[in-house]
Amino acid sequence: MKIDKVYIGIPSELKSLVFWIGREFRKNDLSFKEGGTSIIVEYTNGKVFGYDWIKYPSRYVKKIFDFDFLNSSYINELDFIKENVSRIYARKYSIDNYTTETFIEVWNNKTSNNLPYPILDNYTVEIYKSYLSLFLKNIDFAKQYISIHYPFDYRYLIDYWPYFEKGSAHYCTFISDIDWVYPSVFGLSYNKNIRWNSKLRAKFEYGFSNPYEGYIEGTGSEPVEYDEQDYLDIIIPLDAKKEIESREFISFKISSSIEEYEKNSIDLSEMFDEHNYLEFHEFKSIFKKNRLKALINDSIWDNTLSFIIDGSFCDKIIDDLKMLEIEKLKKAHNNG
Repeated sequence: MKIDKVYIGIPSELKSLVFWIGREFRKNDLSFKEGGTSIIVEYTNGKVFGYDWIKYPSRYVKKIFDFDFLNSSYINELDFIKENVSRIYARKYSIDNYTTETFIEVWNNKTSNNLPYPILDNYTVEIYKSYLSLFLKNIDFAKQYISIHYPFDYRYLIDYWPYFEKGSAHYCTFISDIDWVYPSVFGLSYNKNIRWNSKLRAKFEYGFSNPYEGYIEGTGSEPVEYDEQDYLDIIIPLDAKKEIESREFISFKISSSIEEYEKNSIDLSEMFDEHNYLEFHEFKSIFKKNRLKALINDSIWDNTLSFIIDGSFCDKIIDDLKMLEIEKLKKAHNNG
């Protein structure tokens, strides 16, 4: 079904010039869901492009500008944008008010002295705000989640290293001599979406040292000698499913009965089942019922949260973690 374009609020001389970018060029599944924001960008070279059903306009426009002329150089970002963009118009709508909602000029290179992104944030659909609110209210989960899944570049990781959950570079291990289980911690060490290099891997201690047996365990296979520990770097990134399987094996091994094991057992098929795009209420339901699944199920990231969590989303989480650290230091100072 063809949907007529709306130009309410757009100067008459621009209406016939707008070239709407076809949906075949859109990669985000959410771009095929009706509703959101329409954006019209008038460039200084005379071209005018339209983009509709945008769910996260500030992120979307920034990606366009990065690709077209910024080339990831932000030293004089505002100047570059003013040289290339004349005006930006936006309108936020639902299916019900699609034909009546008006375009507003949100940025003009002659009158605007700030970047357009904060203004476009006001046109973000509620789902983005809902996820951000949920994550910030559960900051420890948020810290761990972005550490496990977001494709950070190396420089960002180094700059903000203290604010990530690093995780463990070993799988769950049982030390029989002291009758103790050491599960692996999920974190960066499980992140398959970052580009691992030797410097990054070297920040982890590979395997779990068992001084009673004189071996390195938790390698995902057989224990190895201590002099082999430095060659275990290929263990990173670890596999979440293998960790849960290790926990299950050890749980079965140390349980006093089948009943005890079944009581504490994790349903692997349910933990790692495949999810297509989830509505917010569906994700929230999983989050409340099984937080571990929400944390480590790759399909939830691949098919839903990878379209929602962006660099700005992560920055907000890091900023909150910084504030919590500052408050902790102030409290410690006052108590001292």
